[in-house]
Amino acid sequence: MNNMVNNKLQFPFFNWHLEISSKCRLACPRCPRTEKRGMYKVTELPLEFIQKNFPADFLQQNVKRMLFCGGQGDPIYNSQFLEIVQYIKKSHPKITLCIITNGSHKNQSFWQELGEALNHNDQIFFSVDGWDNESNQLYRKYSDFDSILLGIQTLRPFPVQISWSTIVFRFNQDRLVHIGRIAKENGADYFNINLSMLFGSMYENYIDSELGFDPLEPEYSKLVSPIERHRKYSFRLNSERQASGLDETFRKFYAQAKKNYKDAEVLPLCMAGNRPMYIDAEGFFYPCSWVSHPFGVRKSKLRPNKQIRWKESYWNEHKHLFDLKSRSLPEITSDSIFTKLYESWFDREKLFVECESKCAKDITSYATAYAKAFDNFSDIKMFTQKPS
Repeated sequence: MNNMVNNKLQFPFFNWHLEISSKCRLACPRCPRTEKRGMYKVTELPLEFIQKNFPADFLQQNVKRMLFCGGQGDPIYNSQFLEIVQYIKKSHPKITLCIITNGSHKNQSFWQELGEALNHNDQIFFSVDGWDNESNQLYRKYSDFDSILLGIQTLRPFPVQISWSTIVFRFNQDRLVHIGRIAKENGADYFNINLSMLFGSMYENYIDSELGFDPLEPEYSKLVSPIERHRKYSFRLNSERQASGLDETFRKFYAQAKKNYKDAEVLPLCMAGNRPMYIDAEGFFYPCSWVSHPFGVRKSKLRPNKQIRWKESYWNEHKHLFDLKSRSLPEITSDSIFTKLYESWFDREKLFVECESKCAKDITSYATAYAKAFDNFSDIKMFTQKPS
């Protein structure tokens, strides 16, 4: 594979999101695995698939960041997770490997081996919403708080940056400082507070008929816009280790995309490098994860009568053409099928509903926030000072 893989649209292949597992031991109520049970195949990407599609020379020439994150499952439950990490880091030690996990049900030897494979370029995010096992299971059903702490404590001596990420819920909105201090005491370098659109009365099916609101909804929800609900606030807990900043490649691609698409209906974040190229747990390639999920009916805001069901969508109709198990990445990305995607960005009538809802220019503040998220951390005294 050459440097740009012969793709007509020049997809920015320096930033990837791999869904290496749709397996998970938890049952979080708003996870698509729970809500859309049976719509996802329970599977994983084997080491052989990674080696075939990401040979060492391609990794070294192209890839700067690779995200292992589960919209369908949790990456650490891939049966070859450690082998995959070891292969990628051995092939390209300078790559930034970003791992997002709930962190439950793994022993010390697992975390020890993972720590030995990672270096100072890498980041691991533990998704923890409570302050003990009982509170954490109010959302993270079947999680194990003690094994999460074990993972953080075991990784602490290694140079990988450790983040504790907490979604704001009604049950924890008044305990965030306490949770942040627990994160610091156990060795996390950063404490992230995440606002999410999944929890709030803007979705009628989540509203409790007796309460009149979503019981998971934090009280801030009605006070901020949908854009703000995507935000992540990060606080440094450990002054000795700082997260590696992203290099200029990301900023250059974003600046160039703003010029290239100044006359377009959207600013496609996939082409700006802000939204990673995506491969799902079945091995299908997509420009981003937003277009891949089978979430029923998608409605247009710009065109009131325009809506599309997943089964009728462009991506589902042509899914066989994006299969990396039967076609190579150069074959897929140089296929004329992507010409329609490109043309749609400049024509409102052809615009994909997914692109419209996620990459409309009135939500570029989200894109900007995403671009800065990994190197614009701030400190706050309430998380670093000892309790009085």
